[in-house]
This record gives sequence, C-alpha cells and structure tokens, in this order.
Amino acid sequence: ITAPTTILTGEASEPIYAEIAAGLVARIRGARHRSLPGLRHTGPITDPAPVAEALLAALDRAPRLP
Repeated sequence: ITAPTTILTGEASEPIYAEIAAGLVARIRGARHRSLPGLRHTGPITDPAPVAEALLAALDRAPRLP
C-alpha cells in the first residue's frame, strides 16, 4: 500500500482490534492508527459522526493531486 493509510479502532473495542491495528501500522509504511474514544467495533454504525470526523481529518492530511 502506497497511499496514505489511517487505521481507525474504537477505544472501547476488544483489545484484539488495537493489536491488529498495531500490526497493520507496522507493516504499512506511513500508516497511522487512531483510536476513537468511547467507541466500540461497530462505531461506524452506532456513532457515525466521530468516525466521519476522523476520516475527514485523515483526508485533510493526505497529499493533494495536481
């Protein structure tokens, strides 16, 4: 993967998700992990607003194409 990559997890998710995220960040050059406070694994469904905010922030950091 050469594109900017942000891995999102919910802070209240089972610990395995943070472990998986850490493994992905270690393997994808330049990847970032962001844990969203209070969210569980189903955060995109149960609490879409903070997930959307995190995605928009990641897009804002991405390089712009000419």
